[in-house]
Amino acid sequence: MHADVGRKMWDSTEEGYFLATDEFETMILPFQDAALGEDPMAEEEPSVIERLISPLGQLLNDVISTVTGS
Repeated sequence: MHADVGRKMWDSTEEGYFLATDEFETMILPFQDAALGEDPMAEEEPSVIERLISPLGQLLNDVISTVTGS
């Protein structure tokens, strides 16, 4: 019985945490960005990993298109 109560407490804590972080991201962060002079609509610069993987993804798409004929 104690394990069941503990599991329910953990689940409700975890759910509350995710709800709070979602609320923080949608309500607070845009104001914080604006206060720092950042444009919330500006696109972020791709990370190094994204810049490395992007050409490989395009190459893979090209190969798949060639093989499938679409």
